[in-house]
Amino acid sequence: MFALADSVINDLVIDENRLPGKIRFWNYPNPFNSTVKFTMDFTPEQIEIFDVNGRLVDTIQTGGSETLPYEVIWEPESLCSGVYFAKAKRGDISVTAKLVYLQ
Repeated sequence: MFALADSVINDLVIDENRLPGKIRFWNYPNPFNSTVKFTMDFTPEQIEIFDVNGRLVDTIQTGGSETLPYEVIWEPESLCSGVYFAKAKRGDISVTAKLVYLQ
């Protein structure tokens, strides 16, 4: 195990009090039909799914594996086709990805 302050990324030393400039969070396939896989550079506490009106429609509880990149598969239940937003959160880190669900 190593401390974040000791890590070197792209020849830059990361200060443990600073967040990296970019955290990747993506989904594949997009658009999707039955399931979608989320992949990210950190292990989130949870992933929240919102519709275009900002209503929370689902919450995916995550955890367990600390292997990066972290992957989780989501299968929507009782949702209509449309545009949704997935928000992955861990502490003060929060990233959002847009996804399109086609039935």
